[in-house]
Amino acid sequence: MPIASQNSPLARRREKEKDRRRFDIIEAARAVFLARGYAGASMDDIAREAGITKPTVYSYFRTKDGLYYTLTLPVIERLHGDMAAMRDKMDRKEYMSGREIFRDHFRTYHALFSGDPGALRLFLLLQHEGTIRQVDGEIRTLIKGQVKERYEGMRAIYGAAIKEGLIRNVNVYHLVDMLWGSFQGIVQSATIKAMEGSAGNGMKLSRIVGPTLEFAEKVIADALVKK
Repeated sequence: MPIASQNSPLARRREKEKDRRRFDIIEAARAVFLARGYAGASMDDIAREAGITKPTVYSYFRTKDGLYYTLTLPVIERLHGDMAAMRDKMDRKEYMSGREIFRDHFRTYHALFSGDPGALRLFLLLQHEGTIRQVDGEIRTLIKGQVKERYEGMRAIYGAAIKEGLIRNVNVYHLVDMLWGSFQGIVQSATIKAMEGSAGNGMKLSRIVGPTLEFAEKVIADALVKK
């Protein structure tokens, strides 16, 4: 039987089928992880949710940790990419006001929430010490390294903003921790409130999170931007 060439219709169809199967596994994993948490989910659960066998799941994702990491990767990449863009703007001295810095910072938070709330929830769950300790050592090291790089980048941005007189002289370690902690708290609090109703939770969540993030940005900027 002849082997299909890479660009043949048969090869393209097989590639599409593989992509669709991978997508189905990822969506099934998302549903299972969100419903059961990291520790409560298993590859058996994910296989059942996707309607396939467990060996098939393993043929696409070697471990549960790798699958979980794939689900949270869009959040990690957005955090890192936006931080790099902000550092670039700071290096080129494009920020004329501290408000512009906080605006870009909070724009990332808005994008994370509105873009894929499920991936964000999974990433926030991963931040809990009890969860991250259960993750495979190699992936745990990878995630911690990426998160550390983001924190260091944001501290460098605000340190430069202080030197240039754009914001008040504050401890940048505390500032960056406070900004991220505020975002986490807003999302978690809004999620609890949205769960109080059975219908329209997504819309209710958006109505709470968006305006609250805008309020937090204004309060922080009013307190720290130099007039």
